[in-house]
Amino acid sequence: SHVRIILSSSNAFFRISSIWNTLGPSAFILILYAPFILFDGGFKLSYAAVAGMVYFYPLFYKYSPVLPKWLDECWKVLLVGFAAQLGTLPLSLLFFHQFPIYFWLAGWIVVFGGAVFMAAGSMLVILHTTVPLLAKYLGWALYYMLWVMNHLVIGIQHLPGSVMSGIWLTAWASALLYIAIAFLGVGIAERRGKWMLASMSIVLVLLLCREFACIEHQGQKKMIVYSIQKGRLMDFFEGTSAISLSDTLTTKQVLFAAQPNRWAGGIRNNTTVYIKPDHCTVMDNLLYNHPFIQFFDKRMVLLDDLLWLKGASQIPTDILVISKNAATDIVECQKKFPAGIVVFDNTNSRRKVEKWVAQCIAEGIPFHDVRTQGAWVWSN
Repeated sequence: SHVRIILSSSNAFFRISSIWNTLGPSAFILILYAPFILFDGGFKLSYAAVAGMVYFYPLFYKYSPVLPKWLDECWKVLLVGFAAQLGTLPLSLLFFHQFPIYFWLAGWIVVFGGAVFMAAGSMLVILHTTVPLLAKYLGWALYYMLWVMNHLVIGIQHLPGSVMSGIWLTAWASALLYIAIAFLGVGIAERRGKWMLASMSIVLVLLLCREFACIEHQGQKKMIVYSIQKGRLMDFFEGTSAISLSDTLTTKQVLFAAQPNRWAGGIRNNTTVYIKPDHCTVMDNLLYNHPFIQFFDKRMVLLDDLLWLKGASQIPTDILVISKNAATDIVECQKKFPAGIVVFDNTNSRRKVEKWVAQCIAEGIPFHDVRTQGAWVWSN
């Protein structure tokens, strides 16, 4: 929408300007007006899509076969969709970690349906002032048309294999992929094999880096305490498998808090164990006997009840996770569970955590507050 407004303004005096001379200044004006828009995903995707369409669509259409007029219009829409998708591909993988397989099918529905909707919408404005009765019926027709379009697009999203998910791309890999796409575009435009070879070489480097990352994931050992609203969620990574220790959370909560990190860690299998009093779970390298957890040689205490602080015996531990305001004094906790680090999760009140943090600083006790510092991570 930002790009469309600027393009319309550039043609206001009947001057046809190069879109490349418009894209740069329009982005500059928007950033000057709202500097933080530079970090907005929608802003980046909008300009990437337009750039992809402007550059790649003419190249694709130039080498297209001659088709009948009705089929040629459908082909143009398909090429525009491919060009836009090519422009946004690295950013889409970076932000959303997935690739829509049937984007071309949804493109036909949106483009053709949108064209009809825009024309009928203009007619609706005219009829509203001249023939209100017809405008009423036309408005209802447009409403149901939009309803059908939305449900068709949603239906496409639910087709088998409609989305490739779990694709993890780092920022530097996204930049390299854009360079590869740029080399591809130059190679098609100039019909030079060296540019195509350079593009394929970059893609090969990315694939090799991916393989090395997969090999590295095979030997990983990692513990994560996530920052999740009104709940507790911990992951224990061993190779490409994970064991999750959590409260009863919704799927949406878990996906939002943990799924990107699991994709980044190459996790393929996940087992969930729920946090319950008097619960015991024994797995290959994980022992959970509430409130005690041992993962390989690391010992953790999940302190969520003041009852666990009673008794005179000390229980040395590596990580002390305090939950549900289950502490009155950090020094008291350290006497019972002397730990290498104290982690405060999101189930504690802000006021109590501030008090505990002050105590940790005064006593020189290492701490981590997931509410302000994000997830706590330990890895081998």
